[in-house]
Amino acid sequence: RQARIEAILKRWTRRTSCIAKISSRSEQHKMWRLTDPSWIDQIRDAICQSPLFIADGHHRYEVACAFKKKVKSKEGNFVLAYFSNLLGADLTILPIHRLVRGLDLSFERLQEVLSSLFTFRPFPNGSALFRAMEKKRDGHVFGMYWKGKPFYLLTLKDRKALSEIDRSCRRSKAWRRLDVTILHELVLKKRLHLSEKKLRHQLLYSRDFKRCRQEIRRGNYQVAFFMRPLRMDQIRRIALSKERVPQKSTYFYPKPVTGLVMYRLVENRL
Repeated sequence: RQARIEAILKRWTRRTSCIAKISSRSEQHKMWRLTDPSWIDQIRDAICQSPLFIADGHHRYEVACAFKKKVKSKEGNFVLAYFSNLLGADLTILPIHRLVRGLDLSFERLQEVLSSLFTFRPFPNGSALFRAMEKKRDGHVFGMYWKGKPFYLLTLKDRKALSEIDRSCRRSKAWRRLDVTILHELVLKKRLHLSEKKLRHQLLYSRDFKRCRQEIRRGNYQVAFFMRPLRMDQIRRIALSKERVPQKSTYFYPKPVTGLVMYRLVENRL
């Protein structure tokens, strides 16, 4: 069905001109206006027969539902949404990394605490580390960086250690076996004893590797943990279990620029 929708849209864009073209950094965004009712019906019917996954923006969806209940009028029945083929070749998932501060320990002590769970393999730079992370198709890995130290690839030694997560976390197995879950539940909470309250104050999320490295070298944060991107099949499996992936674990790219279209909440008014 996704291929069917894409075929319809491609035919429309070939026969009509785009109404907006915007360049943003290295990207170019184009927008077409589809007005033919029969074409719209075909797309709507295909969408209605397909499962929908909220890949980004579940908070906005929840706000839209709350708004609908509050206003109790036709304006609340609609919300702007951007649809994309979940299996499309152009959709990319980027990882979001973690930086931690306020730890009352040295690098040597951190390595000692984690060495019972992970092997440590050093790399001279971030590029070499990420290449090694990409090659690891099986097992659980993430990168680590401490000021003045090499970049390290941490690989889980024994999957039996994951039973600690199983005992304390009532989630699906797919959710419990994510690299980001293992980092938060097994490392940050159980080994470094960081509560949810502490994590809110001591944890920074960033998808920018250069910023992570800069924050560590400036001493603003002590350690950075670099993540692999989640796979689409992992996200789909968790969503079908009626769960959400862990907070700040995916960044979908590309995203449409803000302001291409606006929704009038009240007729004849913006």
